[in-house]
Amino acid sequence: MDFIEVRIRGEVPLDVNSDYLSFGDKRIDSSLCIERGTMTMFFGPPFTGKTSFCLSASITEAMKGHQVMYLDSESGVSPIRVKKMLSARGLDIDGIKGHFKLLRTRSLREILGYAGYAIKNGFGLVVIDSISRPYLIETRRGKEDEIEMDLYNALVELQEEAIDEGTTILIVSEVRRRRDISRLEEFDPHDFLFLDNTPWPITTLGSLAKNAVGLIIVRNRRFAFIERHLSKPSIYEDTKYIEFEITDSGVKYISDVELNGSSISYRIVLD
Repeated sequence: MDFIEVRIRGEVPLDVNSDYLSFGDKRIDSSLCIERGTMTMFFGPPFTGKTSFCLSASITEAMKGHQVMYLDSESGVSPIRVKKMLSARGLDIDGIKGHFKLLRTRSLREILGYAGYAIKNGFGLVVIDSISRPYLIETRRGKEDEIEMDLYNALVELQEEAIDEGTTILIVSEVRRRRDISRLEEFDPHDFLFLDNTPWPITTLGSLAKNAVGLIIVRNRRFAFIERHLSKPSIYEDTKYIEFEITDSGVKYISDVELNGSSISYRIVLD
């Protein structure tokens, strides 16, 4: 006998297989587990590796044949760097031609418009790098509260469209700190949460993004941590950091570590 499955509008099937975004390093992929079709925020101070994570994901996805739109609002991505990353992976620009679009953007209107276009036209990955500078420019021109609410509403609509179409969104948000945490003896594991009053849109994004990955530098070493996640414990439940480095081919996993006020300890999993 044949059966007809009836689902309520908005019902989410529970028997779907997990499908994760790839950054070109399997250990980073398994550590972050960024589900496709979600919005993820990468945040942190300057030079911590936010763009490197986004570029690594973009090139990896384009190499797999997925359509990628990279919206660069800070002129921080050079075609030369893209070619260099491809060369380190044994490819040339023809390896992603037709799958990777790099656009220079200036305003929030442009960013949101291009992102909406990409989602409606079958792009698998949209990167906004970053939202911070155009947001800051807008707040200097008008009322911050109104601009933040307009941005929030626009991102909600964008996220809903992305979920419907299965598009993954990565958004970079730069943050500034009240004090320097680059030296370990001054570092508290939760110090990264205490931001200054600079109007970066981390609060708005933090309430929307289903995954939030923070990046920091301590003693000239780079670390990532999970601030929010759909299925993994956050830094509040599991004080694990991922040490990584930036190479010609992208981001590379080094180890899981613990940070405290006096040392960096490697985590070793015993079977």
